[in-house]
Amino acid sequence: MDSNTSYKLYNAFINQLTKYIIRIFEKIGIYLYTNTYKDIEEIRNALYSKIPYEIFYECMTRVIISNSDFKSICDIVRKIGILPSYTLLKILKEEKIITLNNRLLLNIPSETFYEIITAINDVRNSIKLKRHLNQYPAHVYSIVNRAIKILIDNGFELKNAVMLGDDDCLSIALGILFKKYEIDLKIYVIDLDSDLLDKLNKIGNKYGISLETVHHDLFDPLPRDLVGRFDIFECDPYYSMKELLTWIKRGKEALKINGLRKGYIMYPYVASKDKRKIVENILNEGFNIIEIIPDFNLYTIQETANYIINIHQKKDKLLNNIILNAIKEEIVKISEELNLFPIAFTSDMLIVKYEGVN
Repeated sequence: MDSNTSYKLYNAFINQLTKYIIRIFEKIGIYLYTNTYKDIEEIRNALYSKIPYEIFYECMTRVIISNSDFKSICDIVRKIGILPSYTLLKILKEEKIITLNNRLLLNIPSETFYEIITAINDVRNSIKLKRHLNQYPAHVYSIVNRAIKILIDNGFELKNAVMLGDDDCLSIALGILFKKYEIDLKIYVIDLDSDLLDKLNKIGNKYGISLETVHHDLFDPLPRDLVGRFDIFECDPYYSMKELLTWIKRGKEALKINGLRKGYIMYPYVASKDKRKIVENILNEGFNIIEIIPDFNLYTIQETANYIINIHQKKDKLLNNIILNAIKEEIVKISEELNLFPIAFTSDMLIVKYEGVN
């Protein structure tokens, strides 16, 4: 792409983002002096300084070269922020420079893919998520990818697996996928949400999945009959250090003395010092880190908005729930109206193997 074209895109990007910001201000009742030329120029100049052409060009090049690689897109989000990133991606999409799509790690039969999606949606559409239990499920495509990754890694060696919480419905995806490849897999789900467990049981029976559910608070040690029974554990805990480390301890309790002894842990992009602390604690628990896959899990704008609102509610009890929910709805509505790329947040997959003694 020649420099003249890229400069045109850059200016179009800044202009569209300026309009976007003004529109958001208006939605919440802030009118910039009837949007005079001077006010608009001040916003535009601020954006020019905030997002220099060099950074824009670097990010645009990453997208073009990667051709819809989620990891590169997420790198852009981290560099220039969520709103500028979506505006950039929207422009690139309109200019037919890139095509955004969802790619799977393994080309599974389409009927299996849609069967998994349908089953997961059957669960999600019939229950109300419990935010006080920190339920923020990942995009269904991420759950399919998660199941595929576990299949690729373990195959016939995997005999039984435990989900430490399962608002993502990974148990359903695993059960259908392993059954498709005629691999016997016993799946357990441990969760505090009895409504979720009941629905997982019903859908599991419908699809002939070997699934057992256990109502239990994972902040407490596992029941004795579940200790040392599983080849692998999987968890997508709430993003606090306390919960992450607690779930890792539960996973260690669950693993067999002999066997695969693996854990599949989802955790968000964090600052380097926090990442080091996570790794240190995992190693201290007797695990070795096999693989880290950045940005493996995708979360929609809707779920990200819910997560942000929940964080604010916990930090400031005085905030009015009506105001917070109105802000959330506005974020989602504007994003949908502008046809923005629907992924707003990601988390990494960390794969570990236990080398210690139970």
